[in-house]
Amino acid sequence: MKRLLFVALLVLLVLGTSGAALALASGEASVSFLDVQPGSPYYDAISYFAGTGLLQGYEVAGGREFRPDAPVRRAQFAKMILGALGVPLHEGMISPFTDLGPNDPDDFYPNDDIGGAFQLGIVLGRGATSFAPWEPCRRSQAVAMVVRAVEKIYPAALRAVPAAYLSTWGDYDAQQSGLARVAEYDHLLDGLPLDGAAGDPWGAVPRGEVAQVLYNAVRLKALTVTGLVTDRQSGAPLAGVDVHLDGPYGFRCATGTTGADGRYRVETTIGDLSAALIWVDPEGPDLPPVDCFIVVETSNTAGYVDVFAPDQPVMTYRIMDDPHNLEWRSGIAKVDLALTKGFTISGIVVGEAGKTVPGVTVWVEYSAGRFYGLKTTVSAADGSYEVTGLPPGDYRVSVVIAEDEVFLLVPKVTVGPDATGVKLVLPERR
Repeated sequence: MKRLLFVALLVLLVLGTSGAALALASGEASVSFLDVQPGSPYYDAISYFAGTGLLQGYEVAGGREFRPDAPVRRAQFAKMILGALGVPLHEGMISPFTDLGPNDPDDFYPNDDIGGAFQLGIVLGRGATSFAPWEPCRRSQAVAMVVRAVEKIYPAALRAVPAAYLSTWGDYDAQQSGLARVAEYDHLLDGLPLDGAAGDPWGAVPRGEVAQVLYNAVRLKALTVTGLVTDRQSGAPLAGVDVHLDGPYGFRCATGTTGADGRYRVETTIGDLSAALIWVDPEGPDLPPVDCFIVVETSNTAGYVDVFAPDQPVMTYRIMDDPHNLEWRSGIAKVDLALTKGFTISGIVVGEAGKTVPGVTVWVEYSAGRFYGLKTTVSAADGSYEVTGLPPGDYRVSVVIAEDEVFLLVPKVTVGPDATGVKLVLPERR
């Protein structure tokens, strides 16, 4: 299957007075709001998304306001979901809706945001060709869109709802009340009053409630990976090894540590995974065109090496067809890891009359299967040298005196245990 990879850039939310996304530069302090303080309703949720740069609010004299009681438009909410769940976009994502206005090729909002949400089945529109993008979004619509989004993108995050379970809002609609049952049972509505004004599913949903529902969504557990880490040579379990889940391009999602028995458990939430999404072609007609490959990586592995890239300080699995690349849809996966102990080649460089030679470059070329590499060092003042962190394989050791003078002194050595005392004798100069 052809996979079109795009780095998932943070999708920023259209929530300012002009309707234009306000980007938060990397390293810039997160936004704080004059009207949202510790103890305010939805403070944690609003602060979380302000910290990611997703919520910017409104500029006022003396700072910014969030205005948690202000309504959210339908187009804004479609963008909010994609931004919170980390769904990447590209220009030209089409929908059948004719009431979105001209498409700006330099801005995803609103056409491409709504088009992406439509293609994923998150939004359905008011009719075959109408979306009503500038109307206030109702609570029932917001809840329905969030549930559909999680079901499509992170299906393992939601639990089956018992048949006898009743939601607070009751059976207010033939279709949407069922989605509200899922939302309340799976804690997507935690923190909302669900009574009084907030008890009306047909009422306009305010910005504060939207932030809370999306905050609940990103904290849902999406993927769990467990396994055993052992020494490849002895088979003994390894304790204290950090096991990381990385997304594309090295994005680190979550980390766990092996116990005394060598076993680990790494749990990730939607928020952990959302920034690691990549755009790919769908694998089937019922699957969304969004995927995330998780790569297992380990660190704190003193003395162990990456067989594929021994110069790296950690053991990694980065080959796209390797079974350690997990699709997050699996929900739970088991990955056992066997780490390879690194080897050492050491010795001394000597020249004429057996004198030690400092300051010359020693090359160690290695091959392990189809992998080839080179590690170098420089002989010390006493002529000694040491090259560490080598995987099992075949080696050639050479001395480089000048650019055009490379002497192959050890034609081939297969290293099992450490190779010490390897004397490199320079030829006599004539």
